[in-house]
Amino acid sequence: LRELPLKLFKLKNLKKLACSDNLLEQVPNEIQNLKKLTWLDFTHNRLQIIPEAIGNLTELVGLGLSDCRLTKLPYNIKNLKSLTKLGVFNNNLTWIPPEIGCLESLIKLDLSSNKLQKIPTEIKFLKNLQWLNLSDNKLKELPVEMSELKNLKELGLGHNFLKYIPDLSRLKKLVMLPIYSNHLEYIGNWICDMKSLEKLDLSDNRLTFIPPGIFKLPKLNYLNIKNNQLRHISCDFCLYSSFSQIDLSSSLEMIKDENMDKSNLYKRILKYIFLYYFIYYCNYYCC
Repeated sequence: LRELPLKLFKLKNLKKLACSDNLLEQVPNEIQNLKKLTWLDFTHNRLQIIPEAIGNLTELVGLGLSDCRLTKLPYNIKNLKSLTKLGVFNNNLTWIPPEIGCLESLIKLDLSSNKLQKIPTEIKFLKNLQWLNLSDNKLKELPVEMSELKNLKELGLGHNFLKYIPDLSRLKKLVMLPIYSNHLEYIGNWICDMKSLEKLDLSDNRLTFIPPGIFKLPKLNYLNIKNNQLRHISCDFCLYSSFSQIDLSSSLEMIKDENMDKSNLYKRILKYIFLYYFIYYCNYYCC
């Protein structure tokens, strides 16, 4: 389908419209006639822009705009006060309008696989947001205001250019935090206050040190810190049974003998400890 038939816009009582996996290049302004729409899906098309008229669909709960060719979002998106799910992954977005902060009902927001360089501070107004994916963009920094998203449970930050993560310790409900494939050289002690955290991925960064308190997080069961440049690591992780998987592969090359805390290693048996290229290290020093 290359264009939407005009007769479609006469269906005034239409509530769901799925137009995914087509060859659509534009959405006509007549879309605003479908005022009872609650679900609209344009995923996997050839759309470069979305008309401002979409802002008149004020009953929308779900909007799918992923895997198109979008270069911007309409300003009138601010009118979609009932929207709970917004998918815009795999597009060509370089920025997000500050009006995104008006979507106060939003629970799930996927902005991954774009070309975003900055996140507007207005994101702090998304008080109901539980799931946010910013992975695979060009982000070099995050606004400190992200710490105000107190209902957030999952935050995806992988594959960016982040050198620093602001204090997110106020996100008391956060369960998953993947920050893999960035330029991190340091992770603050605030991470040790994330008591609900279950999965933490810090792999493929430039970390030289991991705060020991990470290993004491009560619910953390998955920790990936492979492909870093650690100069010291505490073996306290062997004392905590909550872990089911820890990946340290290609991260121990820089550790000197005296910096390897060996006394507690293997006091507890973990289901998996991945040390692929350095298994000899533990065998030799920690027996």
